[in-house]
Amino acid sequence: MNAFFDSYVSSSTGLKQFVENAQKAIERQFMREKEEDNDTKNKTRYLRLKTALEQDGASMYTKEMFRQFQVQLVEASKYFVEKDTDQFTSGDEVTHYRCFRPLTEVDKRTMYEVKFNKVALTGRCVCRMYEHLGIPCRHIIAVLNKKNVAQIPVTFIQRRWTRDANRVDGMLPYAMGCDDPTSTELTPSQRFNHMTLLTMSFCHSSMVSKERYEYALEVMNREIANLEKMAVDNVDAAPNTNTENPIEENIGDELNEPVLDPIVSQTKGRKKPQRFKNPIEGLSKKKRKCKQCHEEGHDVRTCKKFGDQNKSS
Repeated sequence: MNAFFDSYVSSSTGLKQFVENAQKAIERQFMREKEEDNDTKNKTRYLRLKTALEQDGASMYTKEMFRQFQVQLVEASKYFVEKDTDQFTSGDEVTHYRCFRPLTEVDKRTMYEVKFNKVALTGRCVCRMYEHLGIPCRHIIAVLNKKNVAQIPVTFIQRRWTRDANRVDGMLPYAMGCDDPTSTELTPSQRFNHMTLLTMSFCHSSMVSKERYEYALEVMNREIANLEKMAVDNVDAAPNTNTENPIEENIGDELNEPVLDPIVSQTKGRKKPQRFKNPIEGLSKKKRKCKQCHEEGHDVRTCKKFGDQNKSS
């Protein structure tokens, strides 16, 4: 966080300037994400192995996540996979595989156990890389290569690392219009997550022009007023008496108030101690006195009277 604001704020930045610079930093980060999204969508990926899994990963992952996936894919080609045991769990056959590097000495080999369900295309490795980073590890990829899987299974794909992570097209899971029998039994957090994705798409679509923005604002004000009249989990919701502008209500009333710098307080730590001076040091210094004319303020070398006498003589 400190590195994010380093180029915008310093220890002497006032409160008003901090707010303005923080807004600039956020806008810069927003534009940087837009540039990365553009590179992800329009720039092609360099394929090192040119396999089906690599092509599928290039078409699905973002630029940075594909680079990490590509590293795991290349390393997976160095591993040997051998079948260990079969296990039947809940009617599914789960196969245990052992992955190791064959070029390593036998006493120095590290065995990685991978449990793989060939029916559901699910698996788990003891290295737990997928649970930690969200991309399949080299050992799981080695098992997929052994099973001749041409596409990355959906169970090994995290939506947040895909190209379309910020895009919402059409119906989403848990949409009330889909034929999902469990759609009416959602938890409040699932409803919130679903509506957040929908509103993200709504905001991106309405910000591109003033006409869209004004229309979207009118629609939201109207629909929020209708929502306030509906029941909340079998409890009748009290109607909202102030529904003229629910979104703009109490927004911007204090924006025009001046923002002043905070009162400068004493900094932490002890004050720098001042040297104790002897009372004699405070006395005025003794002025120079000439030995020839006995006047103060100069000496024999700079005495004008003594110099004039030397010249006349």
